[in-house]
This record gives sequence, C-alpha cells and structure tokens, in this order.
Amino acid sequence: MTRRQSIGIVMAAVALTLGSAADALAQQRDTTTSATRIRVQKDRTYGVAGGAVETARRDSAALADSMRMAAERDSIARAEQMRQDSIMRVEQARRDSIARVEQMRRDSIMRVEQARRDSIARADSIRMAQEQAWYSARGFFIGIAGGIAMPQGDFDDFYDNGFNITIPMGWQRPLNPLGVRLDLSYDNFNGAVFEDPLGDIEFDDSTVWSAMLDAKWLLSFGTPDLSTPVRRRNGLYLLGGGGVHRFADFGSDANDETAFGLNGGVGYQFSWGMTSLFVEGRYISAFTDEENTNYIPVILGITF
Repeated sequence: MTRRQSIGIVMAAVALTLGSAADALAQQRDTTTSATRIRVQKDRTYGVAGGAVETARRDSAALADSMRMAAERDSIARAEQMRQDSIMRVEQARRDSIARVEQMRRDSIMRVEQARRDSIARADSIRMAQEQAWYSARGFFIGIAGGIAMPQGDFDDFYDNGFNITIPMGWQRPLNPLGVRLDLSYDNFNGAVFEDPLGDIEFDDSTVWSAMLDAKWLLSFGTPDLSTPVRRRNGLYLLGGGGVHRFADFGSDANDETAFGLNGGVGYQFSWGMTSLFVEGRYISAFTDEENTNYIPVILGITF
C-alpha cells in the first residue's frame, strides 16, 4: 500500500466519524425541543412586534410627559420668580418712598428747628445788645426845675415864702443806684411887713444863689426789663451833701453874705423814656454869721 492510499483511507475514516457525530447532535436537539415547552407572551392585538411598538410609544409618551412637566415646572418657577421680583420691586419702591417722605420730614423738622434756633439767636443777640445798652447807657443828665421856697425858724420871722429855680446836673447810669448831682439854684424870699405905731417896717426881698453837690441814692422799684429800650428808672431817691450859698439883701441890715451849708432831702422820679420827671423837697441849713439860716425848697422838674 502506497502512501497516497494510506492518506485517503484516513480521511474517509475521519469523514465517517464526523457524520456520525452530526447525526447524534441533531437527534439530541430534536429530543430537547420536543421535551421542553417555551412560553411566548404575545400582545393581544399586535402580537410580539406590536407590543414592542406600543412599549416604544408609551416610553415616548412618558418622555414627552416628563419633558412637558419639566417645562411646566420651569414656567411656574419663572412665573414665581417674576412674582417675587415684582413684589420685591414694589416693596423696595414702597421703602424708598417711605424713606424719601421720612427724609423730607426730617429735613423739614431740621429747617424749622434751625429757623427756631436762628430766631432764638437773633432774639438773644438783640437782648444782649439791649442789656449791654442798659449797662453802658449814658449816665450824664441835666434838667430844669422850679417851685416854692419856704423859710424856716427865725428866717421865717423876717421873710415870707418865695420861689426857687434850680438847674440839676449829674451822673447816674440806669442800673446804678448811686449817683452824684450838682444843683445850681436861685431862691427869692419876699420880705415881711411888720406893723409899728410909728410906721410899718418892710424888709426887702432877699435872694440866695446856691451851688450844692449831693450824693443821690435811688431806691428803684422792681427789676428792669433789660429787653426793652433803655429808660430812666422809677423810684424814690435820697439826697445829701453840702454847698455854698450867697445871700443878698439879707437880714435887717440888708447885707450880703456867703456861707457854707448842708442839705438833705427826698424825692421821687417818674421815668419818661430817657428823661425823668421828679418832685422833691430838701432841707437846707446855711451857717450864716448870727445863726443858721434854714429854708425848704419844694420843686418839680425834668432831667434829660
């Protein structure tokens, strides 16, 4: 047997073996298929293919519903956000309006308060100026007065009442209770007439020129209103001092005589703006040669 023949025999044997195995395998598959029942679920209407289509449709519908619901939620969220933004804008506008009104109210209050302070400051400035005017007001004064001159004591035995003319001048500020006054005065006394069997005796009129320097103490009533214009003050005042007196046609010999004297008196002054009306009386005692010569002038006058 040749080598080619041997190879042919082997290949034939292999082919037979493979054929037997294929038949056995086919029989085994038929046996298994016949023995086992495979349950197949079918769609009632469309079958298996129709079920797949329906499932795909349902999935598509579910996806569409999901997308629609998501869009609705987004739309609701946007609408809610817009509503919240609108509410916030309205609330902010309301707060801004309230803030502007409150600021306007505060500004108005500040303007009123500033105007009040300015008014008070102006009033205080005016009052301070007026007070300063009171404290620094002119103290010098001068006036004129006149009245009756009444002799006293032995002087009255030889002379009757006469008249007085006085020019007062001095210095006293409105708020100062103390002042000084110089009086230049002229007194005229009417000579008395004495009856006598041999003939009436008549004394000549006697005149007195006087210069008296006195201290003046004003007892004013109440506290002055310094916010008003400066004016002289009302009140009772006292006078006291001394002076020089020049007598003419004096006594029984009708001599002239100069004598030093003292005086004291009381008066009341009435304010009339920066002027004063006054009425006063004083007792004057001149140290003449034989005895003191006493008299009382009562005068009414005005000072400027």
